[in-house]
Amino acid sequence: MLLTLLFVFYNVQAQYYYNDIAALNESNKIYLTLKKNNIQQVSATSMQSDNTPTTGFVYLKLLKNNASVVTTHIELETGGTSDETDTYSNDLLVKSSDSADNVSTIVEYAYDSTGNTLFVQTQTDDTTMNTHSTELH
Repeated sequence: MLLTLLFVFYNVQAQYYYNDIAALNESNKIYLTLKKNNIQQVSATSMQSDNTPTTGFVYLKLLKNNASVVTTHIELETGGTSDETDTYSNDLLVKSSDSADNVSTIVEYAYDSTGNTLFVQTQTDDTTMNTHSTELH
């Protein structure tokens, strides 16, 4: 039983490490690459296996306000639409707001003076199910 609990705890911690640390670090690196190369817009096209464009797919990322705000808009033919706004300070992501299909998620990040992540707070509101949750890692 103790071994099972340790295994579950380890997996949960690994998930948080990946989502809160590894993915965040990679996201900050991609942002810096876009900013340093003065890229202000990124778009993408999805292609089918026969090289025809996927109908209804839209991907658009815009860097605004001297790259301190990054917005990403995604649409899928199946009806899913997502809008995300990321706010950067000192070249680090400090806030991410995402809304898709009646679910709003706000993630706030805090760093120490050397840029290491101190904590990540996630707030999710689902108006369809009338639920609210807050997580702090």
